[in-house]
Amino acid sequence: MIDAQKQKSGFFAENIRWVRPLIIALILQVVPGIADQLGGIKMPSAVFLLLGLLAMVYAGIMARLTDTLAAKIFTYIVIAAAVIVLGVKLAQYI
Repeated sequence: MIDAQKQKSGFFAENIRWVRPLIIALILQVVPGIADQLGGIKMPSAVFLLLGLLAMVYAGIMARLTDTLAAKIFTYIVIAAAVIVLGVKLAQYI
């Protein structure tokens, strides 16, 4: 008889497609501020912010394509935050 046990893999093994770009995005967002505080190095923050934004968009797309509960929760939180930010910006505009 074939023993077909299904072993559960860990959180990172199941969600690595969207967690890795999210971590990279967070690092890219923080690097210019930390470099300025620690060494006085002026880095072009616009480049890091743009790359971080692209990494966050990629993480969102990958989270949408991943079929895990954590990915769905992340997707819904991002959608809710975007709606709140757009609502506040719209209220300021009006």
